[in-house]
Amino acid sequence: MDHWASALPLPMLEMRYESLVDDPKQQIDRMIDFLGLESDPHCLRFHEQERAVLTPSHDQVRRPLNRQGIGRWRSYQHRLGPVLAAF
Repeated sequence: MDHWASALPLPMLEMRYESLVDDPKQQIDRMIDFLGLESDPHCLRFHEQERAVLTPSHDQVRRPLNRQGIGRWRSYQHRLGPVLAAF
């Protein structure tokens, strides 16, 4: 993120997924404020929307925020050695 923040002349909002899952209302309010939009209660109930979702993640879009994916990368840690070493 440091690279992109310095390389792009755009305002950026950093947010950890864990923070979003732990306190969705506060984090979604941060996003809305950052974007200069008005708050909308539907943002907290995104998974209840009935619009068509035409992406491979359509399954996830229909579920509320959850902790399922947190730490999932550890299953692949043994294959990420060179990448992790670079960090």
